[in-house]
Amino acid sequence: MASRTLSIVENNQINLTIITVNLNNADGLEKTAQSISRLTYQYYEWLIIDGASGDGFLSVIQKYNKFITKWLSEPDDGIYCAMNKGVRFATGNMLLFMNSGDIFLNENTLDFLSECKFSEREIIVGQSQFANSKIIYPSADDALYLNKKRYFCFQNGFIPHQATFIPRQLLLFDPYDESMKISSDLDFFLKMTLYKRVKVRFIKKLIAICDKNGISNHQQYRTIALQEDLKIRKKYFGFWYYYYKLHKKLNNLVKRTDTSFIKMVYKLLRVILVIFTRFSFFYKQNTLLIIRPDNIGDYILFRNFLLFINKSQKYRNMKITLMGNRAYKTLAEYFDSDFVSKFIWIDNKKFYKNNFPGFLHTLSTVCQLYKMKYHSIFYPVFSRTHFFDKLVNRLSSINKIACYGDLVNKKKGSLDITRQVYTEIIPTESTVGVFEFKRNKEIVEKFIDEKIEINYPIIDGLFEQSYYHLPDNYIVICMEANLMDKQWPDEYFEQVISYIVNNRNLSVVLLGLDKSVIFEGKQIIDLRGKTTLPEVASVLSKAKCFIGYDSGLMHLAIAVGIKKLVAICNGIYYGRFVPYPEISGRDLRFVFPPEISQNQHNPSYLREKYSDAHYENAMQIQPEQIIAIIGEIYC
Repeated sequence: MASRTLSIVENNQINLTIITVNLNNADGLEKTAQSISRLTYQYYEWLIIDGASGDGFLSVIQKYNKFITKWLSEPDDGIYCAMNKGVRFATGNMLLFMNSGDIFLNENTLDFLSECKFSEREIIVGQSQFANSKIIYPSADDALYLNKKRYFCFQNGFIPHQATFIPRQLLLFDPYDESMKISSDLDFFLKMTLYKRVKVRFIKKLIAICDKNGISNHQQYRTIALQEDLKIRKKYFGFWYYYYKLHKKLNNLVKRTDTSFIKMVYKLLRVILVIFTRFSFFYKQNTLLIIRPDNIGDYILFRNFLLFINKSQKYRNMKITLMGNRAYKTLAEYFDSDFVSKFIWIDNKKFYKNNFPGFLHTLSTVCQLYKMKYHSIFYPVFSRTHFFDKLVNRLSSINKIACYGDLVNKKKGSLDITRQVYTEIIPTESTVGVFEFKRNKEIVEKFIDEKIEINYPIIDGLFEQSYYHLPDNYIVICMEANLMDKQWPDEYFEQVISYIVNNRNLSVVLLGLDKSVIFEGKQIIDLRGKTTLPEVASVLSKAKCFIGYDSGLMHLAIAVGIKKLVAICNGIYYGRFVPYPEISGRDLRFVFPPEISQNQHNPSYLREKYSDAHYENAMQIQPEQIIAIIGEIYC
């Protein structure tokens, strides 16, 4: 039973947890215990995480019991698994890893912590030295980089965890990568400094004498360490890693030669380094890529959350790049450019298609994406595709975030690579048929760790262009649908339009792109194919009513605040896109074929039945039903 407890200090002072990981090294553990037992600094606790050792480590535990706060001995999956375990048991606000065999320089080594103020966004780095060696880490060059906050120059650096004091919260939220054997602490350090903007305070003070028999010094692990280091440095530095290698070789060559040409090339490369690091590197690491390759309606049900992401505490310093469907290009660029710094547009009719135009378009888009090294990639689509999962896998980013979703858009037989692609998978409500706007709200709230107060899509700042031929009272009709079984025969619309014009004395404005059917009449204004989406939004905002399919323009009509709406629906994904939850002051009617309308008292049954893209034929809805509803809302 361990006996030491952690002394209480003020909130802005450091309360240290020393964590010692041990495996079959009782002699080394005793050395570490002797060192800790002599410390004059009292504001610490000591945790020992043992990997089920078979030697005499228990005798060391018993001998130094009064200095130990907690110890645990059980099998684990490696050194970083044990270190993460120690983090979870720690109660101090700052952590220091002194593994078995490592010792402090002397009994007064930690006394300087009494003068340090605690910050949860600052790592303190001291120096360490291997036993029987005069080499001190970090090296003089690395110490210079740390002092000047030039972490991007840390191409060959070594940060000794025995002399690094880390805020516990950082490792709780971003634990060590347990898939690595040797270099996960380097990965953590670069992630914190380059991407998380955590500060580093370097102190020129020797903290620890490291055991030369540590795992990283074993010959059998040297190759693994080199491979992991190379992978990490390529991950964080990309081009700059290769630049550094070339710079180092030229530097050595310059020292051995008097050739003026080589010296000139060397100076030129140094200038290039300064220019690119100032104007390129920091932009790259400060960018959030959001992927929304779906349709107009899907984007309208998501776009309001861009503002909340942009203003959130977590991402407010990020520049947002949106990769989206060219179909809603004019809408996004007009309404959302205040939140999005860069747009990358794809044409879904060409992107990743097996033809030459498709190849060129895909190549051009992918090249745009590959130019950037993103801080985070966010793919918040519930029905993701396998292709975009593979694309995210190939892009460079420290954080790749998606949500749990369905398999509707996944090809049968394709491997689910979700877990190997994404660093974080946001849990979502498992109930089928959840309203898409509500689901997007849930996903983004978890993404930004903040609550959002909005319940349906809203579009403000409407296009102000005047339409000289638009009357004061008109109804908008949209006759386009992306599924044949959503569509009505033309004569059905003819009956509805005739009723509106002749019986209600209202004008009709036709919107959309399909002009295959011509409607003539003084009270019919045909704007099909003549308007951009911002102009469509303006037209819809002034309309008395919208009549059409459950399409992108229906969602746009609701977002701009239309008061009356009649939507012709075939029931696909019932509850997810239609019907909308009730909105105060609006009369929104969603008309379904008989099989659905007769069971609307049982929404759970409908959500389950139509969750897998099953639907009914919209032709079962008769024009007389729509005419009767128009009569009701205009009675």
